[in-house]
Amino acid sequence: MIVLIRINSAETMHNPPLGLLYVGDALKKAGYEVKVYHLCEDDIYEYVDEIIGLNPIWVGLSVNTGWSMNAALALSGALKKHSQIPTVWGNAHPSLLPQQCLAEDAVDYVVIGEGEVTAVELTRAFIQQSDLYEVKGIGFKDRDGSITINEERELIKDLDQYEMDWSLLDPEKYVFPAPEFGMNRAFQFITSRGCPHRCAFCFNQRFNRGRWRAHSEAFVTEKVLELKESLNLDGIRFWDDNFFTNKNRAFSILEQVDLPYTAEIRVDYFDEDFAERLNKTQCRMVLLGLESGSDRILKLIKKDTTVQTNWRAHHILLNYPEIAIHPSVIVGFPTETIQDYQKTLNLLAEMIMTKPNFWFVRLGIYVPYPGAELFDVAIQKGLNPPETLAEWDDYIFDTSKDTSVTCVDWLGSKADIKKDEDYLVLLHDMVRSSLPYGLLCFFVQKRIKNRYYKFPIELGIFRAVEKCKKVIRSIR
Repeated sequence: MIVLIRINSAETMHNPPLGLLYVGDALKKAGYEVKVYHLCEDDIYEYVDEIIGLNPIWVGLSVNTGWSMNAALALSGALKKHSQIPTVWGNAHPSLLPQQCLAEDAVDYVVIGEGEVTAVELTRAFIQQSDLYEVKGIGFKDRDGSITINEERELIKDLDQYEMDWSLLDPEKYVFPAPEFGMNRAFQFITSRGCPHRCAFCFNQRFNRGRWRAHSEAFVTEKVLELKESLNLDGIRFWDDNFFTNKNRAFSILEQVDLPYTAEIRVDYFDEDFAERLNKTQCRMVLLGLESGSDRILKLIKKDTTVQTNWRAHHILLNYPEIAIHPSVIVGFPTETIQDYQKTLNLLAEMIMTKPNFWFVRLGIYVPYPGAELFDVAIQKGLNPPETLAEWDDYIFDTSKDTSVTCVDWLGSKADIKKDEDYLVLLHDMVRSSLPYGLLCFFVQKRIKNRYYKFPIELGIFRAVEKCKKVIRSIR
């Protein structure tokens, strides 16, 4: 028995641990019994005795940078305190900072990179008590406590060898409603790994070595159609880093599965033909990688796009009101100035004003993730990254926490950015309202351009009117 665990916050439990389902599939195909736990960080101690009672060969935890890091560390520590079961950490953070992870007493081994083949070979080595130095893609502690990092493992060439084994979890728990996009029973699916582009803030250059690899068209179509039938799905969210790397493959899959969908798309992929094909294949929302309203910042982060490219994609999508835009924007990059930041705010405000189906939710605050090229730039500019695992847990882009912004002092705290975010959301809500808030929208946009939020009259009027609307609806 091997136990695989993913820990999420209560707010993110709807995201399935797809990576563990792949690793579990590989282990099962090799003849091993597998149990997957998807735990909320508030409940981890409730499962310690149960996990130990299974007497697994090893326990694996999927750990990303920042998110639930302390919970993973706490669970590993509890398992070590009450048993001799080896703890194995995998996913992005252990892959990019294996030495730091192994410096913790609660972490015995790390899997570096993709885990399918490595997990099988590591299990075999445990059972046969063979030489761990021969297992590619792992790090571990020698008997004297020194840390060994083995040779890295080659990337998997044929992804169709493995699949997300949904017998390991209840897929019904991950069906979600997205009524704003016309979906009542939607589901997440991954068809590929990596991305061929070179964004300096992304860990893909290191983790996937700048390569894009994909399941075959036939494989994806078969698996999605199986889920569509068994779960009665009416929508799908493609969770790939870059689903449209091969556009013809992507559109062929979409035509065959015949489901409304959402996906992340680069702005430079857009032309009229591409947008028309999105519309015909029932695209309901695109996560559009705008990133910044400053050409200087776009060049710094090696996005290989411009503000003009952002506007071109936006203007093309104006012809397709059925396709919502969910913008991806990041602020607080190293060397970013207040002028750069203001350009991003202005870009968002203008886009919100011109497309009612522009779904602004939040401003992403740049987090210097290890493995990304920009992480080294941030260090050169004075960043002192966390030295222990516990410190990484607060290292997240969450404007609800009033902590300092990592890379630029002039932004102050995340609470300061929250004011800009709140007024962009207000503008978004006004534009989408059934009532004519035209004049108020004008004043809100002016506030955003000047970052002046004292005496929020517009906010008070909007809330009062919307409250009256709800009362009237309830009476009717």
